[in-house]
Amino acid sequence: MNCDGQITFADIDRFVEALAGESAWTHGQQCPWRNADCTGDGLVAFADIDTFVALVGTTCP
Repeated sequence: MNCDGQITFADIDRFVEALAGESAWTHGQQCPWRNADCTGDGLVAFADIDTFVALVGTTCP
């Protein structure tokens, strides 16, 4: 979520911000709101939480 290529606990705050919706996203296009779509279904929603947590400690593809 902070676009450093690592999924860590430092990304949690931005992930929660993303759940508020694209209009609430203040981090611009360099770090897209859509990165929070962890399930790949085209939505940023509560369904992404479990997948996000499972990805903590990994690297973005």
